[in-house]
Amino acid sequence: MVDFSVSLLNKMLGEGVKSKIFICGKEYKKFDIDTKEQFHGFMEFLLTHKSEGEGNFVDFIHGNLNNINRRSYIAIVTPDINGENKNEFIDLKSKGYDINIFYYSQSVGVMEDINTLCEAGVKCYSILELLKDSPQ
Repeated sequence: MVDFSVSLLNKMLGEGVKSKIFICGKEYKKFDIDTKEQFHGFMEFLLTHKSEGEGNFVDFIHGNLNNINRRSYIAIVTPDINGENKNEFIDLKSKGYDINIFYYSQSVGVMEDINTLCEAGVKCYSILELLKDSPQ
């Protein structure tokens, strides 16, 4: 998950896209990534911190919405999707945010939630499928 997130961010930086990274880990953290130096600072953070989210993800999203323009592309990288998160993603889409979910789980329940999200206009991408289709 971390490798995928870093690759996605590096691709965005290479395309000249400024990014804001919000981490819902043991501590909440925000990074503005506009330059390679800032990217390297983000990488240093990842090397020295475990990715153990302990807070409520929906509360985390609400706490950071004021930092995000409604016309922004929002990429959410998550290992799993539950009913609460699914409803939050649909609500964000209805408010005008461009929501893109990159998920890892392939369980039946998650796939049902993915179908519901897609029907609501939320773009969903399987990390496993993306990795399978990428050139080695």
